[in-house]
Amino acid sequence: DSLAEVEEKYKRSMVTNAQLDNEKSSLQYQVDTLRDVLLELEEELAESRRQHEEKNKECERQKHEQNVLRFQLAELKDALEQREQLLT
Repeated sequence: DSLAEVEEKYKRSMVTNAQLDNEKSSLQYQVDTLRDVLLELEEELAESRRQHEEKNKECERQKHEQNVLRFQLAELKDALEQREQLLT
């Protein structure tokens, strides 16, 4: 190889190295961005799960309250029927 050829190969390898460094920087930026997005999504998921659990507990509490009210309504209906029977 002549000196000119070696210099040309060196220049090409320097250009290639610069391109690879640019690509590496770009890919690292994408990785960092995706990590940030992933972290945000994990936090949102944790918050959604917490809210779901909270709403589920509230739903169960309301179901229990509804059952108590139905029982009380049935008792009041029975008492009213007995009173009406006594009055007739």
